[in-house]
Amino acid sequence: MGAEIRPPLIGEEIPYGQAALPLFCQGTKAAVLAPLDGIIQAMNPKPWQYRGLTPDDPYGAGWLMVVPATNLKSDLKNLVSGEGNGPWREEEHLRLLAIVEPPVGASPP
Repeated sequence: MGAEIRPPLIGEEIPYGQAALPLFCQGTKAAVLAPLDGIIQAMNPKPWQYRGLTPDDPYGAGWLMVVPATNLKSDLKNLVSGEGNGPWREEEHLRLLAIVEPPVGASPP
């Protein structure tokens, strides 16, 4: 069973720290959390048609959504940047991977 991604709707408000992009896999829910308060202005349909596009080209054809900030001054205080960004990104990547991909190991005969 593959992962299901439920994209938000254009015009939908996403609050800081809440699920901006829910992921479902084998009955387990994970989420990409919103890094700021904003309203979905645009969605790119290509990543939903071509699953590998976002990891392969996140800043080109694989972008997901445009979310103008509605509370930027306050939200900037919560963003992880600089040297703290790399370890945080890796931790989040591993957390989501553990939910979406099945565990590796011997399968029963």
